[in-house]
Amino acid sequence: MATTKSPKELLEERRARVEAAINLEEPDRVPYSGLGGDIIPAFAGITHHEYCYDYEKTREATIKFHKEFPCDWSFASGFTGVGVPPLTLALADKPDLAVTFGINGNTHDILGDVCTKYPGRELGENSSPQFIGGTFMEPEEYDQLAQDPVGFTAEVVLPRICKNLRNPRDAAATWVRMGIEAVKAAAAGQQLAADMEKIGIPTLPLGFGMVPLDMIGDGYRDFTNVMLDLRKISRQG
Repeated sequence: MATTKSPKELLEERRARVEAAINLEEPDRVPYSGLGGDIIPAFAGITHHEYCYDYEKTREATIKFHKEFPCDWSFASGFTGVGVPPLTLALADKPDLAVTFGINGNTHDILGDVCTKYPGRELGENSSPQFIGGTFMEPEEYDQLAQDPVGFTAEVVLPRICKNLRNPRDAAATWVRMGIEAVKAAAAGQQLAADMEKIGIPTLPLGFGMVPLDMIGDGYRDFTNVMLDLRKISRQG
């Protein structure tokens, strides 16, 4: 008769499996990562607006889904949102802060960014959040970006993307609100991670990086303009 493993045994087994794969070793089998995104709020019976804005409902929905559909590790071990790519680069010279700000519906509202759309705001309550991008840098500004990527991004590009960073008074209030929200999000993330481990699913620290073409295409010029810029430069060369 097959024995049922405890959540602790499953946690250790799954973590070892994933870590072996990360270390280019041979695990007992290929690790399986669970799904995130639209399927979780639909399965849990909440709106996508709630999934993007309500930390407690997001936590409950994520746990409910993973109890029914367990996996070795999950991309859904955080809170949902679509990014503002230049945000992290604007804080790159302050590494203690750059990793602090997650992106979700609440930070979208705080920043007033125009490169994303969220359910219950610009979209219907059961729509997925969308990254729409935009053109926030002119072609003649490439030299400024190259000479001082952090300063140019923080002082020029980010205020073009985020309506609430366009004047000093609003910007000061916005960063305070972002800090308050970061504390809430961190506490919610820690609770979700603990709850995931209680049901035998490990949480893993994740890094994030973008190549220059991706960053400039997503956050500065949009991909159509980047392709045209490259074609123009190649013809000149």
